[in-house]
Amino acid sequence: MAEFGSLRIMANRPLTMPILAFERFINFGKEEAQSIGALNLIMCLSVVAGLWFIRAMPSIITKPTERIDAAY
Repeated sequence: MAEFGSLRIMANRPLTMPILAFERFINFGKEEAQSIGALNLIMCLSVVAGLWFIRAMPSIITKPTERIDAAY
């Protein structure tokens, strides 16, 4: 809420997701605000999935493989 309040009061035309959702809700109603909320949720989940993938990458790359010995 601190980001929302300070930007809403101090900035001329802030372009952040919470303020965009608030303006859409005030001007157009719940349906438009829900679309912004869904977009925000998708973006957050993609960041979390990307961070999980980056964290899991070293264990995937350095996964031990079986050596095939030519002596057998």
